[in-house]
Amino acid sequence: MKRILADQNFNGPILRGLQARILDLDVVRTEDIGLKRFQDTNILTWAANEGRLILTHDARTFIKFAYEHMAQGNFFCGLIVVPASLQKRKAIEDLELIIQAAPDEELLNAVIRLPL
Repeated sequence: MKRILADQNFNGPILRGLQARILDLDVVRTEDIGLKRFQDTNILTWAANEGRLILTHDARTFIKFAYEHMAQGNFFCGLIVVPASLQKRKAIEDLELIIQAAPDEELLNAVIRLPL
């Protein structure tokens, strides 16, 4: 089972739709655990330590921080960037496919941009 961290302001209907399809999905949101106002680098570190795949809409800064994080020799459990403009059903389908089918080792330090 994948463990997920949803970045602040991640689309609630997408998360709920994903949870409806994957009943045992372990999801926390940054605001639930006190990381809402943290820098993306701190979120990457927290998620890596907790073994959580990150979902975000923030392609502008999060991708840059992810690559910098790797360049410094750090790891993370994967970053999936979902454009806010992507149709919700398509986002849910693509996320479900990745979460259900991709082995954890394939997602390690991976930056995936939807749609697939």
